Amino acid sequence: MRLCLSASQNVAVFLLCVAFSLSFAEAQTVLTGRKGCLAVQQIVEGSEVGVDAYSAGVCVAMAQGIGTMMTYNCSLAPHALIPKASPPRSVNEVIIEFLDWAEQHPERWGDEFSDGMIAAIMNAFPCQPEQVQED
Repeated sequence: MRLCLSASQNVAVFLLCVAFSLSFAEAQTVLTGRKGCLAVQQIVEGSEVGVDAYSAGVCVAMAQGIGTMMTYNCSLAPHALIPKASPPRSVNEVIIEFLDWAEQHPERWGDEFSDGMIAAIMNAFPCQPEQVQED
């Protein structure tokens, strides 16, 4: 038996899985997320001394998951009032944009990491439905 879900049901299941997974993680703020994303940049640059692998993994997961979801939202409902974005070229590009955004907004370092990631992605990659390819 094959289970088929509608697009909105897929979104709901995805968000439920993310919420469930994050419930086991330590509280993440923009500041702690920034630390993890800086660790990713150290790895990319070949300087892995003292890198917090867990924080780096959380950063990559958030950038990939939120970026993918926002791209999907752009193709599904480009005019809806939901977080959405055009697809970035890479996860590293999302991380770089998040780090730039975080540097420009130190007043938001106490906010939830996911809120900061969403704000950075929306700012850097505004939704342009014609750039989103349908599967």
